[in-house]
Amino acid sequence: MLLCLLFIPISSSADASGFDVQKHYLDIAYSFNDEGYTFKAKTTTVDYTTGRMTTKEEVIPELAEWAKPGHFYELRTDIEKKPGTYLMYGVLYERDQPDTERVLFSYQFQTHEFRVIKHLKSGEGTWLQPFISQGVYEIVHQDENASIYSLATGKYINKAVGTVSVYSGEFLYLPTVQYGDLLFYDNNQKSYIHLRTDGKLIKLERPKPTDENVQYSRKVGKSTYRRYKKGSQVRVELVAPSGKVTVLNTVNLNIRNSWQWTYEMFSPQGKYVTTYKILSKESSRLEVFDTDTGKKINSMVFQTRARFSDSYLYWRRTGSDHIVQSSMSADYYFNLKNGVYVRESNSGTSSNWTYSSFPDSLMVEEDPIAIKYKDQFVQYTGQGTFVSKNSQEYVPVRTLMKTLAGTVTSKNGVTTLSFNKKELALDKSKIITWDSQTYYPLRDITKAFGLQMKFRNSRANYVANGYPEIEIY
Repeated sequence: MLLCLLFIPISSSADASGFDVQKHYLDIAYSFNDEGYTFKAKTTTVDYTTGRMTTKEEVIPELAEWAKPGHFYELRTDIEKKPGTYLMYGVLYERDQPDTERVLFSYQFQTHEFRVIKHLKSGEGTWLQPFISQGVYEIVHQDENASIYSLATGKYINKAVGTVSVYSGEFLYLPTVQYGDLLFYDNNQKSYIHLRTDGKLIKLERPKPTDENVQYSRKVGKSTYRRYKKGSQVRVELVAPSGKVTVLNTVNLNIRNSWQWTYEMFSPQGKYVTTYKILSKESSRLEVFDTDTGKKINSMVFQTRARFSDSYLYWRRTGSDHIVQSSMSADYYFNLKNGVYVRESNSGTSSNWTYSSFPDSLMVEEDPIAIKYKDQFVQYTGQGTFVSKNSQEYVPVRTLMKTLAGTVTSKNGVTTLSFNKKELALDKSKIITWDSQTYYPLRDITKAFGLQMKFRNSRANYVANGYPEIEIY
């Protein structure tokens, strides 16, 4: 029986336990075995200088005490990293039961301290949801309104007319709201309400895009986002610090549903503005703009038929270079700078374990891949080896050639690799450039040099298209 996964944001310094988060990240997943009703935490440590993984498991017996034999339970969790400790918050509930007991708890992995924050009994509410970053949780009632309480003290804060959500940058016409603020929509006032953690409610004025001559704007990074109506058209622009105006969208209100077919988002740190356009039933386009310069830096077309139908976009929690397209069956990760389709993760229905991670400042997820040659691991200094959308392993060529004791030369725009008296001129159409490093399909390199690849210690048990350790010989 499968339970849900959690994502762990990592800071840039070592914690009190000696865990060096500059070189590693923790990835914790949960398994619920309906034979023994045991919840286990699997901790995965990855060394980013080599890609080596180590794992360990521990049992959380308190969780099993809440589970009833023969019932299907689900666990939704999140992590808050504090100095010297990883504190997990979770909600345990019986799946597909709208009015059932739910338990909100916290668990410290270093001290193994388990604490029940709220036990929501049948009839007291239909949902229990923690907001870790904001330090609060909500209880949704039968009337679909919510009550907000402090995670630390359990004290009542305020009531929301409707369920609460975290602002993720999709409503650019709410200029006073910051990424991560708590919002709910009040149908009576026909307005969004900002719920502050001190309990204060602030009504947010939202100009209607169909109002004549209405113009509104907000700062996003160093640029200004603005939207205004003239005649039957709504024009959306990004104004760079230089004053240069870039048109993001122009919507004709006379065309039915045209407004619903396009929208903009800005990244958590305001580094990017994206505009998403549904081109047809089978494809959509995402354009990416740098808010420091106002320039378009990428344009990606998504095939929406089948696997992207009924999907939505959201930002990766840490950093702002990745965006996720989520559907009922899987999540798909895209790098905004170069359009690399990173990976897909599904619900893991074939395994008791789910596995994923959100390391900071890297091009892709689930990396680097460990590569060994003559008992020596490739030593990465930046982005490591990764798997791209064409299911090929891309390797930083200079780092790899250093391990092989080969050479890299560039002349007249052509990069050539040399090893064991053999040469390979890199095909420019296959090169990916990232942070001044050149990446190339590993299999092409090994084939050119007469080397073999052996895959070991597959991660396929943890994630769809799991990435193995590779030995070159």
